Amino acid sequence: MESQKASNRTIYAKVRLPAGILDAHRDRAFEEHGWHWTEADDGVLIAMPLYCARRASLSVARGEILNFSQRHFPLEVDDLRLFSPPSDTRLRVQIRRTAGGWVDLWPKWIRENSDILVGAMQWEVSVPRSEAQSLGQRRNDHNARASFAAGASQLPGEEFDQRTMALYTTAAPARVVPDLSAAPGRALGFFALVVLFLLAVVGGGSLAWSVAPLWARALGGGAAAVCVIFGGLWATGDRRSWLVRIGVVTVMLVFGAAVGAGGALLAAQIELVAVSLLAALAVCVLYFGWVHLIVLHHGARLLWSIPVLSLVAAISALLGRSAVAIWLGALGVPSEKIAVPGWFQFLVAGYVAGAIAGVIILLGALCGWARYYGVGAGGLMVKAQAFLGVLLIALLWGVSTLGALVALLGGVATGWEKDLVEGRTPMFTSEFLYVGCVVEPDGTAESAVILEGTGGENWTMEVVGKGDGPRTLGPAVPAPSGDTEIVRAGGEDERCGA
Repeated sequence: MESQKASNRTIYAKVRLPAGILDAHRDRAFEEHGWHWTEADDGVLIAMPLYCARRASLSVARGEILNFSQRHFPLEVDDLRLFSPPSDTRLRVQIRRTAGGWVDLWPKWIRENSDILVGAMQWEVSVPRSEAQSLGQRRNDHNARASFAAGASQLPGEEFDQRTMALYTTAAPARVVPDLSAAPGRALGFFALVVLFLLAVVGGGSLAWSVAPLWARALGGGAAAVCVIFGGLWATGDRRSWLVRIGVVTVMLVFGAAVGAGGALLAAQIELVAVSLLAALAVCVLYFGWVHLIVLHHGARLLWSIPVLSLVAAISALLGRSAVAIWLGALGVPSEKIAVPGWFQFLVAGYVAGAIAGVIILLGALCGWARYYGVGAGGLMVKAQAFLGVLLIALLWGVSTLGALVALLGGVATGWEKDLVEGRTPMFTSEFLYVGCVVEPDGTAESAVILEGTGGENWTMEVVGKGDGPRTLGPAVPAPSGDTEIVRAGGEDERCGA
């Protein structure tokens, strides 16, 4: 198994090696798998970078160790653990310029306002958060720590100068829980409040713009406005400047009004919105499935290479021509005798190519998610079971896609036949299959469906069925020869009306 170049998890393992393994052999084997190692008292400590889901990390690690044992030498695992480094909960403080250069174009009261970011120097330092209860004391502690860290910076560049530089922190609530995992109750409460806030803003804002009684619109708009105001004040709880807080609330009110107006417009097309959301969700699932597949198997990119795409195009063209031939053969006429334009066969081939691409995209995403969650990470039997499972799903999906393609093409052909029976020429068949008339030498015209052939040879089909019963197209028969004339319906020739 090739060493993975990308990773999002690290597994630590303590393993014991068989006696007599050469150090050079061990080092080369570990390097081949991309493992890092160090000697331990009675074994070796290794770090395995993996790309997988968190819940599947140990399973994937056991599979990696089993693959290693099959390729090189057996490893006895004493301890196996996912390494989860603590998150950095420190406060990031940006350094900004208050004087000198282009920043002088700003008014002084803006440049010296600690709650407004102008003149950012693309420089930041991280400092421990203050645990003081007072908001002002916390800001003072953060500024003092950030000033010391900036002054002690060893990075190349201009030194920190308090006369021309100042500090800025991103707006945050008055009380912050840096590590949500340390307070799961508060985390769930926060997410619930966010959901209720969004529902109130979107729902109330949409009601304010909808066609509803005035009291209902006022109630919805008022509720949305109150939620936006409280949300803006909460999000800027650590800002000292009321001008900044009012400005943020004003921007949020305008944005909330725009969201409400958009929600009111989309409410009339709720079915379309639901379908669009499901389609967007499906696209995201397929996209990330392919991301996982390409990260874990770089060779998957070859599926979108020029040779593979050329093969798909050739297969699609062949199947497209076959589908057209089958359809025309069902009408009783050999396909090579019909003047089918090239673009029509290209259109049918496009349908086929779309179906084939859909199969490839879905199976690739399925394989990517399966490998990401550790399916097939193990020995030969486990991999064989995973392969057979994927193969079974591929066959089922391929058969269902073929059936769906046949049903799609059959439905299109049925729709064309219905239009022709009702006297309308389908747009896509107007060059070779259309509604027209057979005009006799005495001027009488008999309506029929015309199938135009090559070399001046034509066929006609009559509508079978009368009254309220089902009406279908009869078999194609050669058009009368001699002095008879084929006229297209709805054209400039008035002998055959629309």
